Amino acid sequence: MDTISLLSHSSPAAVIAYRAGVPVTAQGFLSDAELLARSLPAGGHVLNVCTDRYRFAVGLAACLMTQRISLLPPTLTPEVIRQLKAFAPDAFCLTDDRDCGIDMPQVQFAERPTVGDAAWAVPEIPVTQIAAIIFTSGSTGIPLPYRKTWGRLARCVRNGAARLGVSDGSPHTLIGTVPAQHMYGFEFTVLLPRTDGAGACRIAERLRSSACALSVAGCHPVPPLDTKPLDSAGMTYDTIKQLTALNITQPEVAHLATARQGGFSDANCVQAVQIYRGRNQPFDAGDDIAGLLRAQVSEETIVELAKLNELGLSAGEMEAMRLAGLSDAILLEVARHRAAGHPVLAGASLANLKNAGVRELTLLELARRGVPDSQASAIISYRKHGATDAQILSHFAPL
Repeated sequence: MDTISLLSHSSPAAVIAYRAGVPVTAQGFLSDAELLARSLPAGGHVLNVCTDRYRFAVGLAACLMTQRISLLPPTLTPEVIRQLKAFAPDAFCLTDDRDCGIDMPQVQFAERPTVGDAAWAVPEIPVTQIAAIIFTSGSTGIPLPYRKTWGRLARCVRNGAARLGVSDGSPHTLIGTVPAQHMYGFEFTVLLPRTDGAGACRIAERLRSSACALSVAGCHPVPPLDTKPLDSAGMTYDTIKQLTALNITQPEVAHLATARQGGFSDANCVQAVQIYRGRNQPFDAGDDIAGLLRAQVSEETIVELAKLNELGLSAGEMEAMRLAGLSDAILLEVARHRAAGHPVLAGASLANLKNAGVRELTLLELARRGVPDSQASAIISYRKHGATDAQILSHFAPL
């Protein structure tokens, strides 16, 4: 089984963090993680909301060591917490705030004296182990889960270290200005100092009360980004340069090559990555774009769907709608309503109405009005009883 070490530090005495000016060794960090791991309840999913960055990192390590999955939602609103509990009923909350109001079983992070004479053995984590589930912003109504394996996260961080120029074995300083739960904070101030790096670096504690000093230990060689798939897909040299300037990763290269081979233009490939970067999301819509293009959805419409964050799970329905003969204009109207969290007729219902003889302009107007899908069967029945398009528009409006 392929594995990647939880820590890249070769010595138990290597400094992995500074807390209030006091160094924490790699051995101390592992001891803290092992002690916490033994105190965790049985649940397999953990919402780690520790505001202290070191405590968050210890919590993450404890989860990896015990094959628990860390949940990283976009916010901690009561509605998102409710959705998390429905998604993972066994989840519990790890917190260092005694006044934490999250409605979920809680485990308080307790500081314990580090055991200094424990055996030095760095855990090996399978590359296929699900380390975290990252949720989208929820602009489509419900945050969508993206499962991240340990192998993918570790390799992504190593690629990032090379691009940041911190994989040369020299001491470097990381300034963390975003929380550990944010994707950038998660990758670059929690994972990078532990999976790639050997000198000491500090985060200025005055920047954030949660900041702690981290160390970048000796790095492993990182293979350069392979852009040959982009070249093979017909992408120009200038476009590849633009994309590499956006710090694309190897998985993103594969998605871009798929989109380009499907007929997506160079310019739109660049624009799509920029759109995803604006949401702090990796570009992973290559298959979705290729499928929409096969269904004769225009590139302009696909770009608008990307802006609305309506690729991903919604792309399959959009593809089916287009294959059913519904226009791009209807696809976009449905997508706009969903992105805003407003009701709208479902793709299958619109296709059924089209099969019942309802005209394109009428379907578009029903979508524009935000007629909810709960009225679809009534509209079809009304049509079967001889109602004209004008009568349908006169009779049906948003609830």
